[in-house]
Amino acid sequence: MANAQRPVVNQRLYFSRLHIDWLSQQLANEEIAKSVLEQSLGESAVFHLIKTYQAYLAEIATAYTIPLADFSDAKELLGAMEAAEQHSAEALELHELESSASWLQQLQSHYQAIGPINRVVSRPKNNQIVAFSSPESNSTIELETIKRYWQQLSAVIENQRARLEEW
Repeated sequence: MANAQRPVVNQRLYFSRLHIDWLSQQLANEEIAKSVLEQSLGESAVFHLIKTYQAYLAEIATAYTIPLADFSDAKELLGAMEAAEQHSAEALELHELESSASWLQQLQSHYQAIGPINRVVSRPKNNQIVAFSSPESNSTIELETIKRYWQQLSAVIENQRARLEEW
C-alpha cells in the first residue's frame, strides 16, 4: 500500500531545495547584502525544512496506521504511537536526534529563533531594503548550514523509508 504522505514529503524537500538554490544564486550575484539574504531566504529554507520534517512524521504515522495529526516533533508522534500500542524505531531515532546536540535539534532551534520581529535601525546603502531581526537571537543562517540540514534530513528520510519498505 502506498503511503499518501510520501508525495507531500517529497514536495516539501523539493521546496526546500528551491530555496537553497535561490539563496546560493543570490549570494553569488552579490546584489543584496549577505545578511539580508541569509535572514530572508535562510528563514524560508528553514521553514520548509521544518515542514518537511513534520510531513515526514505524518508519513511515519501513516505507515504504522496511526491517525494523522499535525505532529510538530517526534515526541508527539511517539505519544500517539504509545496510545495506539505501536512502536516505531524510526520515530524513536528521530526523537533521539531531537534530544541531542544534533543537526535536527539545531534546525529546530533555528526555526524557533525566527520568532517575532522588530525593526532594526541599520539600513543598507541603497535604502530600499530594511532588515528585521528578533532581539532575542539572530536568525541569520549560513548557506552551508542550510545545505547540511537538507542533506541530513534527506538522508534520514531515505534510510528510514528503506527500512519501512522492508517492514
